[in-house]
Amino acid sequence: MWTHKVWPGRFFPPSLPAKERLRAYAGWCNAVEGNTTFYAIPTRKTVETWAQQTGPDFRFVVKLPKVVTHERRLVGVESEMRAFLDAIEPLGERAVLWTQLPGSFGPSDVDALGRFLRRLPAGLRRAVEVRHPEFFADAGAMLEGALAHANAEWVPFDTTVFFQRPPTSEAEQDAWAKKPRLPRRTQALTDQPIVRYLGRDSIEETVEGWQPWTEVVASWLREGRSPTVFLHTPDNDDAPALARRFHDDVRKLVPGLDALPEPEPVEPATLF
Repeated sequence: MWTHKVWPGRFFPPSLPAKERLRAYAGWCNAVEGNTTFYAIPTRKTVETWAQQTGPDFRFVVKLPKVVTHERRLVGVESEMRAFLDAIEPLGERAVLWTQLPGSFGPSDVDALGRFLRRLPAGLRRAVEVRHPEFFADAGAMLEGALAHANAEWVPFDTTVFFQRPPTSEAEQDAWAKKPRLPRRTQALTDQPIVRYLGRDSIEETVEGWQPWTEVVASWLREGRSPTVFLHTPDNDDAPALARRFHDDVRKLVPGLDALPEPEPVEPATLF
């Protein structure tokens, strides 16, 4: 996301129009998860505004529509994918196609996944997030083979810290009911790995829980890879600041890593 009800006045100017918030967000972070595309394909004109508000190095990890991944399960989706790819075309090579699959999508579906991935445009990055438990056990090698053949990344969603103890707030209870409980996975398949991490309401627990990832990300950078990391908490109220803090932790291990952009100043709200 690049807009959240508590961010104006904290991370963005309080009166900033919604159509300019992505530009302000891009002053805090240099990548975004495009989750809204899961629910509806945006208009091409809308995506053009996204492209105009961000720089050439900004990454959009855009989730494929629900009808493609969850309803049709990657089969018979030619028209939907044409519409989706046409809509996001203004993003060019900054777009990563994020295929998030339901928990019921298991080893017997890998062939369909492989065929689908190989038909995607060669010039666009592709990444896959799976939630079936067998992929984190005996079927892992099968999935890795299919992804490697299509030059696709496996996106881990690390919720291990979140599920270490029961929820203590409404936001944590909501995430507790919805988020998957899967083992942490730290292997990269491509030169641009992607990580999704979910912490707790507690900033201290969230920061402590991501420490293993700072070492992993630092090692990827030393290998010449270019990772993208997304930091979440149950309410996401502090997410932009936490993302920058994670980046700072990695820079301590890899001093040559470029700094993130400087956010624009947030002026206090006025009456006029």
